[in-house]
Amino acid sequence: MSDLKRCTLCGGEADAAGMNGKVPMAKCRECGFVYAAMSDEEIAAANRCGEETKERYTRMQSAFDLAWFDALVRRFPGTNVLDVGCGNGLLLRRYLAAGWNVAGVDPAPWARTDAYRVFADMAQVPRDFYDVVMCTSVLEHIPDPAGMLKLALEVAKPGGIVYMSVPNFGSWAAKCRPERMRAQEVPHHCSFFTARDLRRLCARAGARSYRVRSYGLPLAWDFWRGHRLKVTAPSTPAPSAPASPTWKHRLVAKAYYWAGLWRGDKLELCVTKVA
Repeated sequence: MSDLKRCTLCGGEADAAGMNGKVPMAKCRECGFVYAAMSDEEIAAANRCGEETKERYTRMQSAFDLAWFDALVRRFPGTNVLDVGCGNGLLLRRYLAAGWNVAGVDPAPWARTDAYRVFADMAQVPRDFYDVVMCTSVLEHIPDPAGMLKLALEVAKPGGIVYMSVPNFGSWAAKCRPERMRAQEVPHHCSFFTARDLRRLCARAGARSYRVRSYGLPLAWDFWRGHRLKVTAPSTPAPSAPASPTWKHRLVAKAYYWAGLWRGDKLELCVTKVA
């Protein structure tokens, strides 16, 4: 019997699958899911976000991010919206500007604000209430992805939408050079999803109505990595807020999305909660 951590998607036994930077990887023998072979405690420690995270995101976020979030607001409108892993609230503020009622979930103290309610964890969130539950770039940090999806469905009202986005481990970038999936010192990312994995995740979580789609300009990560290194450098002044998006930013956001319908850099999962 393998001593490796059992599959976090199906519970099956796993084999070693090399290293992601300094993080040992495992691949399930039964379902093929790839994940970090480290304890939940180590993963939780790696994903604790201090004040430096708030400053880093302030530096990284741009008019392109606002254009991207505006597109999500248009695609997924709702009277009551919850953002899981809301961070500094950039997405929620775009929903607020559109006139919706919003709340967030984030354990980081710096995520608290007077503009909307922020729950410390999902246990505090009212059940069967939200029209839209957003979970962007969160699931890859969670050691129990099926449990996270079940919780998101519990707080969505019947007929509500749960939207999740994750890096695509089946993308061109991942297939050509796996280190592009973010070589790590510690397991910030612990779950590495393909489209097949997301469909199996839905089956395990009991989701019955869902769509999985690839998006994101292939190999855009290379450009994003260069931008991130530039704007997070100590010598670069931190902006007070992202500039307002123009038609050019919106056009680029739209082109980025549609350019990745086959093996793009990201995957999105849209689940409708069935009554």
